[in-house]
Amino acid sequence: MLQDFLIRSSAKGILAIPEESIPDGWTIKDFADEWAVFNGVIMYKSKGGTPPPQQIVNNSTQLGLTDMLSIQLKLLEDVSGVHGALQGKTPLAGTPASLYMQQTQNAATSLTELFESYRELREDRDMKILKLIQQFYTEPKYINNSGRNSNTSIVYNPNQVRNVEFDLSITESTSTPAYRLINNDFLMQLFSAGQITLAELLENGAFPFADKLLQSVKLRQEEQQQQQQQQQQANMANGNVPSQGNNSFVPQDVQQQINQNTNPIVQRMINSQNAAQ
Repeated sequence: MLQDFLIRSSAKGILAIPEESIPDGWTIKDFADEWAVFNGVIMYKSKGGTPPPQQIVNNSTQLGLTDMLSIQLKLLEDVSGVHGALQGKTPLAGTPASLYMQQTQNAATSLTELFESYRELREDRDMKILKLIQQFYTEPKYINNSGRNSNTSIVYNPNQVRNVEFDLSITESTSTPAYRLINNDFLMQLFSAGQITLAELLENGAFPFADKLLQSVKLRQEEQQQQQQQQQQANMANGNVPSQGNNSFVPQDVQQQINQNTNPIVQRMINSQNAAQ
């Protein structure tokens, strides 16, 4: 406020002109208008001892307001513990990385109570909203439940939830770009090592095309299972049954002879084939 008062009360571009310098037939307003016009020309007769017109521009008096503001900001940083490390400012040359991380951790620790208070306020607000929903909606309605793993509509029945007591808990989310990048890199390493399948990679990863690709993978697996079932049914209809140890089919009469041990030659051939596999 003091700085603003000084700026408003200081002289800014005041034109000082003696009355003797005003040309004949001109008024003070005409002179001022011509003075402010771009490329304006004022012609007058110079008189001895009469000073020429001059413009007075006075700079605002420096009362140390900038220094006072800097001291206040420094005090806020010292009291709150929120230093430049938490604000993401570039550290000074020669600052160790361990010290920078420690400053960030200390600043975040000092703000824990503030974050907890804000979280409790959000829980109280959401709890009140849910209570109002129970009282306001009296007719059943459809609610779109959209999310990563669900794109369905559910029916809200107020008669079933009107007197229900519930508890609300808000958890902090780690769904940040840096966290998603680290998570995707770790899952890609597991997938390259053969420890997880493509479906598991898409279900647990944060890829923008994961949902659509996962549906395509599941659809292809279902088609393959249907083809295998149809092939098995066709073989069973032709009188062939699958042999033990592999997916090939043998005639039904040969399989009966093997089971009854009535064909020792075929039994030895099957045993030798299984042993080779």
